[in-house]
Amino acid sequence: MKKLFFVSALSLFSWSAFSQDAGVNKAVVDQFRKDKEKAIKTLQIRRIVQKQLFGWKEQKRTKT
Repeated sequence: MKKLFFVSALSLFSWSAFSQDAGVNKAVVDQFRKDKEKAIKTLQIRRIVQKQLFGWKEQKRTKT
């Protein structure tokens, strides 16, 4: 009877540890995706600003 109790308690603790680990992994992956999307948006904004700032030079060169 003691062995059964010990095995069931051990399996309960291991199950809870694995479920917490899965939750942490999901949170880490979600945060990574958000950071990646934020970096991509920042790069896109920089490219747009550069085109706006230096586009007039390109237009001036092609006109002359």
